[in-house]
Amino acid sequence: RTSALSALPEAMREEQVAHSNRVSDRFASMISDGIAEGSIRPVDPFIAAQMLNATLNAGAELAFWVPGVTQKAAPSVFARPMLMGIFAR
Repeated sequence: RTSALSALPEAMREEQVAHSNRVSDRFASMISDGIAEGSIRPVDPFIAAQMLNATLNAGAELAFWVPGVTQKAAPSVFARPMLMGIFAR
C-alpha cells in the first residue's frame, strides 16, 4: 500500500517505490498491447497504468473510505469510475 510508505525506512521506501514503478510499467505495456490490438481505446498507457495501480492500492483501504461496503459493490466503487468516467450515470 502506498499509504504505508512513510512508515518505511528511506532505503526500503525507495525500493518499494521502484517496485511500484516497475508494476506500473508492466501495466502500461499490457495497455499498449490492448490499444494495438483494438481491445482498449487509445489512451496514454502510462497514465492509465498509474490509475490502475492506484486503484489496486486503494482497494486495500476500501473499508476505511466506504464503511459497510460489500465485496459485491467494490467493483462499482472503484472500477466503474475508472472505466466509465467519474460523471457517468
